[in-house]
Amino acid sequence: MLSKLTRLGETVFQAGDGLPYDVLMPRLEMTVRVQVKTTTSPQNGFYRFEMRKGYRNNPQGTRLYRPEDYDIAALVILPLDLVIFTARKLASHRIALHQIAAFQVAPRQSLHAAFSALGLSHEACAFTPAH
Repeated sequence: MLSKLTRLGETVFQAGDGLPYDVLMPRLEMTVRVQVKTTTSPQNGFYRFEMRKGYRNNPQGTRLYRPEDYDIAALVILPLDLVIFTARKLASHRIALHQIAAFQVAPRQSLHAAFSALGLSHEACAFTPAH
């Protein structure tokens, strides 16, 4: 995921363990918290992404993310090397097979749409690491 965002020209950082988001993306206005969900195969004409945290075998089980847990979801379809971004806070997301080609043709479009939904510019923050 980090390499995909880097190839799209974004500055990204891996978030720490135990946080409800996986990646940080500095923007001019704020640092965007990104929750990454992956899938490998479609079912009944859709790629599905459940927006839950925790593990099935965990004594606490799984639970839904709260709206304040992350800013953008990155929906990764592994075999297609495709990432679709959304700022919509749904319990699950579905991407129809017929939508895939449009996302492949314009890989940054969903990221720009997610930033716009949050009221953010498309400009990355100029980050200079400490020496």
